[in-house]
Amino acid sequence: MLKTLTALLLLAPVTAQAFTKCDLTDIGGPGAQIAEEGSNPIVSGEWAYAGFVQADKVVILTANKSGANQQPLQTIFQGTDAMRGKNAVSTDLRLAAEGKYLYATWHYGPKIAEHLMVAVNSSHGNPRHWSPALDLGVSRGSLPQISADGSNVHIASVSKDGHTLVSSSSDNGKTFGAPVDLGKGNGEVVIASLGQDVYVAWEFGRQDQYPSVEYGVSHNNGASFTVSNISDNGKRIAHEPIFSLNRQTGRLSLVWREDLPQIATYLQSTDHGNTWSTPLTVDDDSRQVMVQDLGDKIYVSYLKDYTTDSGKDWQVQIAISSDGGKTFPEIHNLSGPTGVSKIVGDNARPVPWAGGGQVRVTGIKADGAYIWSGRAGKVNANAVYLGPGELASPQGNVALWQEPEGVVTYAYCHQ
Repeated sequence: MLKTLTALLLLAPVTAQAFTKCDLTDIGGPGAQIAEEGSNPIVSGEWAYAGFVQADKVVILTANKSGANQQPLQTIFQGTDAMRGKNAVSTDLRLAAEGKYLYATWHYGPKIAEHLMVAVNSSHGNPRHWSPALDLGVSRGSLPQISADGSNVHIASVSKDGHTLVSSSSDNGKTFGAPVDLGKGNGEVVIASLGQDVYVAWEFGRQDQYPSVEYGVSHNNGASFTVSNISDNGKRIAHEPIFSLNRQTGRLSLVWREDLPQIATYLQSTDHGNTWSTPLTVDDDSRQVMVQDLGDKIYVSYLKDYTTDSGKDWQVQIAISSDGGKTFPEIHNLSGPTGVSKIVGDNARPVPWAGGGQVRVTGIKADGAYIWSGRAGKVNANAVYLGPGELASPQGNVALWQEPEGVVTYAYCHQ
């Protein structure tokens, strides 16, 4: 079903670079699911990719012409004979792309014994070029993350006994080595890679008085890692790390949320992840922090608590640095009042994307998902209303979100 919406003008006239409408297609559900924190949809060259899970199925959408020309949906996985009759389902789909290769990783199995799966397409999502799904072993069910660079692919996950693992391939996902154990972790794992350098961060000690962020770096393509605690060894109450790696400069940006007080924190490494800048407070009363490094500009998006006499109202913010992440003096409230008084998981997390001089942000208000757009360090206050729902994420000219009753909707946005 195709639906076209025009822009909802919020605060100011639309500039030449802003989206004014989005063409919407319901691609899955009812009963379909997407995962949180982005990585779906993704763009690579002129191709856009999106996907969802439904029961035991994994379904992929490919679209060329920057996401405008959608190809027929593909079911790339539908259970296994060994798991049938055991309440096995597919969950937590993540995507990555590099050149002509598209990678999908997800969990499959009964809730108490989910397996980490991966499948590879070697021709821009062409249906005839999918590999059989590989089973990388039992996983805890915490969200996996995937990174692809050149012929290298790395998947970070959490084992059944609560250890952070990284499985790596150097042959475009045809084979994966034995997972490398980086130590204990509670989840919230993220991964980024460039050449021989692989970066992983995760949350540790979530149930302790002082939870923290652990960090691992590899300079041999994931064969071994040096692990450290980068949130001041427990002096900071740090949660939910998120990476952004600039492939041109090699700069690695990291954000997390701190508690007591609750703040959005930014830090970076410019020496291949060996040392880090002093953590910088971007804003207070903030959570659900995300980051995108465009080179001359660094964008941090998050939700900020505007507590009024009526209670909390979590509003979509973007902070912009023009000095390489030393300061974030430019902070904009994109959404104004949202009507979101309670955050449920990551359902309302605002997700940014930046590339080719363009920037996008998706966010959630009480009536559903919105997308903001802009360029050259300016995000327009105007937004296109996408529709009711949550878990929205953008890349390039496309976005994906989950509507009520588990309907997954794909948007191609343009002027």
